[in-house]
Amino acid sequence: MYILYVLEICMRTTLIIPDNLMKDLMLETGEKSKTALVCRSLEEMLQRVRRENLKRLRGKLPLDLDLEALRKKDLI
Repeated sequence: MYILYVLEICMRTTLIIPDNLMKDLMLETGEKSKTALVCRSLEEMLQRVRRENLKRLRGKLPLDLDLEALRKKDLI
């Protein structure tokens, strides 16, 4: 017999969010609960911020690439 224990770490907090914003966003996204909506919003914001941070690195990382060698490697 196996017993699986799952520990989910959560943080309870009190937020003041305008009712119309929450209502409109729930209608647009189809989320059924406020918790799900806030989690989804935070996850999407985190993805967006990470993408923006990666974009800022464009052209700033030293890469020593030989395009011709890479193209030949793809043909083999």
